[in-house]
Amino acid sequence: MNNSAITYSQIRIMLNLQDSINSIIDMDWREKGHPWFRAIWTECAEMLDHVGWKWWKYTEKNIDQVHLEIIDIWHFALSEMLLEDEMESLCESISSAFEKCTEWNEEYDVENLRAGIEAFAAHTLLNKKFSIELFVKIMIQSGLKPLELFKMYVGKNILNKFRQDNGYKTGEYIKIWEGQEDNVWLSEILEKTSPTNSNYEVEIYDKLMNQYKKITNKSDI
Repeated sequence: MNNSAITYSQIRIMLNLQDSINSIIDMDWREKGHPWFRAIWTECAEMLDHVGWKWWKYTEKNIDQVHLEIIDIWHFALSEMLLEDEMESLCESISSAFEKCTEWNEEYDVENLRAGIEAFAAHTLLNKKFSIELFVKIMIQSGLKPLELFKMYVGKNILNKFRQDNGYKTGEYIKIWEGQEDNVWLSEILEKTSPTNSNYEVEIYDKLMNQYKKITNKSDI
């Protein structure tokens, strides 16, 4: 698979997963008029902190955390887009946005990335709307390729759903598995699972469940 492209099937998976997790949280989420733009620009501020901008103190630059903030933004962006268009049109427009970008940086330039984050945040605040073009620009500036976006997004979404399915709201869920947080186990699972598999999201969920059963079977729950 070309690193500068993403398939319709993978885009559709992400859109369906976002609709599903939103519905788990609130069945009427489409009618609530949530300010997705506000969630997006506040994530931009957090992303900027991970890039480092404070001249009065040293800040460790953390590109992995930048990528995690991008994934968080993508959750809100997909939610907004789901309210605006039909599935096939969304798949086409998202695919087109990624296809226009053919050069993906292996390393990032701090100043360019800071400027890109601020331009994206400014557009979001001014228009109260997500811009996929400016979002993709940040991906390029930070070295996050579409296939990695897909992997990280699906992983985080599935973990969120897994937590909800296993008592996260009621306090029954066990977050530490054999001395490691569940998100560490997720990272290990993602490393061993190909994102091109046809049932990628199902595989991740099943592997989480298999590992979780080992923990719960040892407990008194």
